Amino acid sequence: MISLFFLIIYMGSFMLMLLVLGIQVKCFHEIITIGYRVYHSYDLPWFRTLSWYFLLCVNYFFYGETVADYFATFVQREEQLQFLIRYHRFISFALYLTGFCMFVLSLVKKHYRLQFYMFAWTHVTLLITVTQSHLVIQNLFEGMIWFLVPISSVICNDIAAYLFGFFFGRTPLIKLSPKKTWEGFIGGFFSTVVFGFIVSFTRIFILLTF
Repeated sequence: MISLFFLIIYMGSFMLMLLVLGIQVKCFHEIITIGYRVYHSYDLPWFRTLSWYFLLCVNYFFYGETVADYFATFVQREEQLQFLIRYHRFISFALYLTGFCMFVLSLVKKHYRLQFYMFAWTHVTLLITVTQSHLVIQNLFEGMIWFLVPISSVICNDIAAYLFGFFFGRTPLIKLSPKKTWEGFIGGFFSTVVFGFIVSFTRIFILLTF
């Protein structure tokens, strides 16, 4: 798995973007499926269809903005793309409004509360998955370093927390995960801070040197 990840990194930013989008879709599917099991038991219509529709709408909005920002020169050459970019936000709003109207039409008496609950479930899921993946892809457009440093920091934190917890762990952190300790948590935190400073100063040194 690690070898595959490094292979994708070696293949460049485009493959990493596809990986991030794939993870986004998979996470969205997993979370929505949890809600669907509750929703489906009441035999209410359109929940899964609308959830995926809103996912497409939100991705269209976010990545349309990205195309307009980073590929402006290319867009200016194509008249059809110019139209889409010029009215991008209006089109995005119209698509969302269409989905909202479909949701209203799907409402069933005596189940309004549940349906609005699941509507909110979909939107929170979109906030969790799409927003994060979009920000990761924005980082990739700014340079591979802005993807590798956060990933490296997470790896550093995980390893340091494990080592500190293994050698010095005495105080349980949370009942849900009995093996996690305060010592591991604090050790991982400070190790990650130190790692961040080292990476930052190393990058500054390289920039000043070359």
